[in-house]
Amino acid sequence: MDPLESRISQNLCKNKASFNPLNNENNQTDEKEIDIPYTELEYINDNPELIQQLSCPLCKLPVNPDALRINTCGHVFCHDHLMEWLEEKEICPIDHKPIISEGFTKELLIPQAAGLLRIKCPYSNCSDAMDNDDDDIEKVNCNWVGVRDELKNHLMNECQSYIISCPNNNCFYSAQRSKVLKYHQKTCPWRSIMCPNKGCNALIYAKDIETHDSECPLKIIKCPNKGCNISVVRHEMQDHIWKCKYVKKDLDWIIQKCDYLQDLNIFQKKLIHELEEITKIQKEKIKFIQKKSENIPFYNLGWSLKLPTALNPKDKSKLLSLSNFNLRAKYINNDDMVPDLLDENSNNSVPALIRSNYPINKKYGLYYFEISILSVDIDNTVIGIGLTIKDNDLYMKMPGWTLNTYGYHSDNGQVYIESGSGVAYGPTFTVGDTIGCGIHIFNKTIFFTKNGKNLGNIPKQITITEDLYPTVSFNSGEIEANFGQKPFIFDIDSYFSILY
Repeated sequence: MDPLESRISQNLCKNKASFNPLNNENNQTDEKEIDIPYTELEYINDNPELIQQLSCPLCKLPVNPDALRINTCGHVFCHDHLMEWLEEKEICPIDHKPIISEGFTKELLIPQAAGLLRIKCPYSNCSDAMDNDDDDIEKVNCNWVGVRDELKNHLMNECQSYIISCPNNNCFYSAQRSKVLKYHQKTCPWRSIMCPNKGCNALIYAKDIETHDSECPLKIIKCPNKGCNISVVRHEMQDHIWKCKYVKKDLDWIIQKCDYLQDLNIFQKKLIHELEEITKIQKEKIKFIQKKSENIPFYNLGWSLKLPTALNPKDKSKLLSLSNFNLRAKYINNDDMVPDLLDENSNNSVPALIRSNYPINKKYGLYYFEISILSVDIDNTVIGIGLTIKDNDLYMKMPGWTLNTYGYHSDNGQVYIESGSGVAYGPTFTVGDTIGCGIHIFNKTIFFTKNGKNLGNIPKQITITEDLYPTVSFNSGEIEANFGQKPFIFDIDSYFSILY
């Protein structure tokens, strides 16, 4: 089999398997239409018999991509040639059978096979066929040879002989691509040129560059006064002229300066008025934002103030796992995850600590968060909730046991204030309870809540020397933190309004 016939056969088999007449993708066209002169194409006569089989019986040339098949007899013709025939006779040009209404469909397979035939570029001999506006620029003949389906891409992107329009806006010049790109674009009056004056980045049409240069405020010009050799940018020249010692201060000069000062005064008044209007608008925006901010619940402020928003997966004990967007922490009872230095201790009772992702911002007067106890797994569960610094140990260290840490513990209801000895404070707590912790930055006090009830300030003022992080430490079960992603059980909004 001829190599070309083999390629066409493979292509037809492929398209028979994939073609769906209801699929719109088969009817899509390129965004940029190029008129291809199918009746003028010169085919490479590699296989005359195959070319004849793929040709339209009317034009005797390979069928166009828009070919039609007559449903009654199956003959295939170019669309335009068949339409011309049907204007005179409503019968098949070959077997003369009548063609009923809507008796033909778009043919795909034969045009696709014809698209694989090799052709020469339509611009392979254009020297004599085209007028030459510039006698000194020789026309270019294209030597491209390829399959017909690639012709559109060749003309659109490659062919140096194809006629294109100048890409510059407002320019209607058309010529061969090589002429437009190599010659015309370099002299096109509509090409964009950047102003050569230092500091002026204006893009000007080439035809207007001289006009712009004569008006450009950044062009350096020489003082017009005789004897003065100073050069300044154009927009500063008028000020220089008024001060130039070589200027002739006659009556005309006095009149011109009076007019200049009057125009300057009008301009400054207008500028002041515009600035006052802008200031007025800005004040209205500030009032609007202030009014809106008053209606924002306190528990939503953390998102905009870079306050704690979740538990920190990088600042936790390995005995804890996180879930629910790092708001839930669960104790993992796994011997392999206990540090070597704690091997002698009971694994089930090793406290595991976790801190929030951000510290409490010292700029704000009050901060509050809550911890809900979802479950406990052992009878001797101990939970500590409070505030710690970054250096506090993640194992065996409950909040409040070390310097600059403070915690409220579940097993005895005591608060621990930078010491291993607790102070009587409130009731014990366990599964189902929600414990809150609040801090007054300005008066240096901490308070805790249980299930929405304020338990009062701890019996000692705190020392804030380092960043404090909301912290929870426990040795079994699961907890959930609330940093303001949902309303607190404790009415912190009312507490905040009373306080301030």
